[in-house]
Amino acid sequence: RADASAAQRSEADVWLQSWRRSAAAWPEALSAVAARGVPEHAQMLAAQTLRTKALLDLDQVPANEFQALRDNLFALCGRASEGNWPRNVLVQCALAVADLAWQIEWFEVLDVAVSEWSKHDRYVGALLELASALVEESGHPWFWSGVQGIHGVGKTGEVLRSWAA
Repeated sequence: RADASAAQRSEADVWLQSWRRSAAAWPEALSAVAARGVPEHAQMLAAQTLRTKALLDLDQVPANEFQALRDNLFALCGRASEGNWPRNVLVQCALAVADLAWQIEWFEVLDVAVSEWSKHDRYVGALLELASALVEESGHPWFWSGVQGIHGVGKTGEVLRSWAA
C-alpha cells in the first residue's frame, strides 16, 4: 500500500520472504498463478516464487513428487501461452520448468515440449520461452558446479560439460 509506513513495509517484506521460502508456498503459488481473476502483479509474484523455489528450494519436495511437480509446472507454462497471460508470467513459468528440468535431469523436456506444443499455434510462445530458458539456465553456476545434488540427483554439470565439448 502506498500509505503504509516504512515499518509496515519492512514487516510485510519479512513475511513475504519467509513465505516464499516455506514449503507451503509451492501449492499456494501454483494455485495463484493458475487461478482466474488474480491481479497481474499477484500472478507475477506467484510465478516468480515458483521460479525461485525451482532453483533454490527443490529439497522441500520429496523425490517421489518430482514428476507431479514437473507435470504441473509444464502444464502451467502451456496454459500461460494458451491463455494469453502476461508475457512476464510466461517467462517465469518457463524459467521454473527449465530450472526444475536441469536439477532433476529431465533432459528430454524440449522433446516433450515440441511433441505437446507444436500441434497448435497458441503454444508457440511457451515452446520458444522454454527453449530460451533452457539455454539461459544451462549457464547457471549451480548446475555447472554440481552444487544442487537434490535427493541424489546431480550429474547435470557433467552432462552440460559433455554437451559443451
